[in-house]
Amino acid sequence: GRMRAENPPVLTMPRKAEIEEHAWKRYMKEIFVADPGTLLLQLDRKQSEVRCVVFLAKDEAFIKQLKENPRSDIHGEFTKMLYGTDYTKEQRVWVKMIVFGLIYNREAPSLARQLTAIGRSEAKKKSANSLIPGKDYKVWSIRDAQNFINAFFEKMPPVLTWKKANVALGLKQGYLINYFGLWRRWGIINRMTQHHSENEMVNY
Repeated sequence: GRMRAENPPVLTMPRKAEIEEHAWKRYMKEIFVADPGTLLLQLDRKQSEVRCVVFLAKDEAFIKQLKENPRSDIHGEFTKMLYGTDYTKEQRVWVKMIVFGLIYNREAPSLARQLTAIGRSEAKKKSANSLIPGKDYKVWSIRDAQNFINAFFEKMPPVLTWKKANVALGLKQGYLINYFGLWRRWGIINRMTQHHSENEMVNY
């Protein structure tokens, strides 16, 4: 599966702070210093998660699009869905987080809360007055968020089919084998654990 690092989650800290809120994270990475004569190297494949997913899902239309324009900005396309063509760099960062969430099985209630919080945060920067929900910023309902999720997967329908097929297979046999041949088993799947197990299956 994916590499992980905790306490602190160094791998998820941006190399340079995109927004002021994350400025402190840059200093965390500066703590790590290479030994004399050695290098600390960070490699980043642009939009690799999305590209890997469309490859695994055999989304031929999306693969064709990426082959024709390898430098296409996938996250930028989805940002236009939310903010139009005049989106800011910060808005693209937020949508990038949302895209990753949807790929890894995020659902409408969680997405609605985040989009509402983002709108509130952006409105707060523009106004020092107390904000009125629904007037000064959009309050996302679960239906609004689900419509966005539907619009997202309309751009890559084979990905949604692939996700559902993997979950169904995992629930049926109690294990999955990933692209690298590694096994992951789920011992007990019942009403209390199924939702969590399904998310783990998609992540795996």
